[in-house]
Amino acid sequence: MPSITLNILLESTRVLAGEEMYARILLDSTQSEAIVTEFYTKIEGCGRTGWVNIHTDKIYENEETYLKTHIPLLETGTILPMGRHQFPLRIMVPKDSPSSYESEFGSIRYTIQVVLKTNSEQSSCTETFPFTVISRSFFDDFPEHIMRRIEYKDDVDFTCCTLPFGVVLLKIMIPRSIFQLGEMSRKVVAKSYSSSDDNSEDLVTGISNPEESPNSDRSLDKSPDKDHLIVQPFFFNDDIIGQKYVESARLPGARRVRGTQIVWEGTQNVLELPILGHFRTYEKRTDRARPNPWRRHGALMKIYEIGGWISKMEKQQISRRNRKYFYVKAGSKPCNAPSRPPISIRESKFLPASSISILPTTTRSVDELAYVAAVHIQEAIQNALSVLLNSQQIRTTTLRNKADDVGEGGSCSSMKMTSFARSLQTLQCCVKIKNRTRKTLKACSLLIVLKTIYEAVSRYEHIKEKKLSEQVIGSSGLGSVKFRSQSKFLDCYLKIPENYPPTQIYNRNSFESHIIAISYALKFTAFPGLICIRTKANLK
Repeated sequence: MPSITLNILLESTRVLAGEEMYARILLDSTQSEAIVTEFYTKIEGCGRTGWVNIHTDKIYENEETYLKTHIPLLETGTILPMGRHQFPLRIMVPKDSPSSYESEFGSIRYTIQVVLKTNSEQSSCTETFPFTVISRSFFDDFPEHIMRRIEYKDDVDFTCCTLPFGVVLLKIMIPRSIFQLGEMSRKVVAKSYSSSDDNSEDLVTGISNPEESPNSDRSLDKSPDKDHLIVQPFFFNDDIIGQKYVESARLPGARRVRGTQIVWEGTQNVLELPILGHFRTYEKRTDRARPNPWRRHGALMKIYEIGGWISKMEKQQISRRNRKYFYVKAGSKPCNAPSRPPISIRESKFLPASSISILPTTTRSVDELAYVAAVHIQEAIQNALSVLLNSQQIRTTTLRNKADDVGEGGSCSSMKMTSFARSLQTLQCCVKIKNRTRKTLKACSLLIVLKTIYEAVSRYEHIKEKKLSEQVIGSSGLGSVKFRSQSKFLDCYLKIPENYPPTQIYNRNSFESHIIAISYALKFTAFPGLICIRTKANLK
């Protein structure tokens, strides 16, 4: 029988990436004066994928190491007395470590292996202890547009043997595309509207644009939050005549702002549209936040230097064909610089532009002003988050105190506190279905699907292959939709389980995809198992 017993005491079995994990190794020895040859611990984090293609009998496998540390505990030749011994251990988990994951075609495991070798086989022992790592994300790591309200539209045309049976149009609206583990949406409330007119208003496939004309089709969405949708400029969606390309934007001296999480965009989409007339020219359009007079000032300075035609600055934007141009000689006196700062702040849903102040001085360079603006944005985000968390904590404490003071009538206070706590974790998800077929859609439901993409390399040909696996982790029944009618499911109750890993696709440092990429999707299904739309939703 072995005379040595190894065990480990973890401060927590779950540790966040980028934090330190504290552990204590316990060694119980019943043998006196055992001489230690090797006594060390090895911490490893490794991801493995593998499967066999049943059609070609090819073996695919891959391996990726995220953490590998060797820590000696005792020197060679140390005499180990009989009794219990404790050895403290501190482990630093890298920031870019993915979450622990177990599945059929791959796994991500983190282990602590303790190895003790002595002069006797009975006193030698090796034990392996697993622990769980959870990757975390920060507010600054995500772009602003994923926090806005977003909608997805799709339509399915049922045709069998050239016989059309109708079209089902679907529209799903969610407040944002990033969610927290354990978050849920409200209970389903359905409203049906029967209609037998085939010429009624339809859903339009694509992402809507808040800049479209007032006469556009808004019959299925008349909410005042239309401006907060994720949009693309119309000239990037339509196939119109013009040259599209991507050009490099002028950046400050540093790509990243020191001390912040802000990264400057290096490219911008450009479209050149032909302007027909007596003098054929092109109009250059780019996707920018708002007009900036400093861009015009930079162009005018160049024209005043080399000479050319310029237009007068009108208070109201007019058509290019109606503008009046005049000629400027080379070497003329340059125009006055704008009085406003050369940096403009885009209005945000969570961070108003008034919370960031930029000094209207022209003595500083653009690099200095960009750095000051980045620091102000960082501080404003931290202040907004701290105020929100403090207000929620104070309100929760107040409701708890009221619930404790109430006696038999305390059920009312507890219901209020429960509804408030639920409101902190509820998300409104609206689903609108328009059934224009001659059949009733049965068993309509929303599903939360865990999508895992495994990447491996064939053993002999060294060819990369990917494998997709989907798992339903949550569902919510919506009911049925009658033929030639439309239904609105205003609130949905979808619970995101807490024991699943967050979204992980790319390595934060190298921007390379992991061999196990995890993402989540919101899927709508209807009987007999027809999938109408898939909606990706990142989880934090």
